Amino acid sequence: GLEDLIAAIGHLAAESFVPVSLLLPYAKTGWISRMEQQGKIDRIDYREDGIAVEAHVRVALYRALQQEKLLQSSEKR
Repeated sequence: GLEDLIAAIGHLAAESFVPVSLLLPYAKTGWISRMEQQGKIDRIDYREDGIAVEAHVRVALYRALQQEKLLQSSEKR
């Protein structure tokens, strides 16, 4: 019924986001606004060595982060 349809849509929407964990250099802070626009930031921590971010982002942004080599080495999908 309708509840099953709503659950299926929610499941599909959740699948289009990928969890990421990264340490951004301060020179690359523009990526934060991209993550806000194309995902959801779960945690952000401004540290001496950069900005630690945990987020869920759209697959296209995930691929862009991969190309820029910004993901932590354990992030391979």
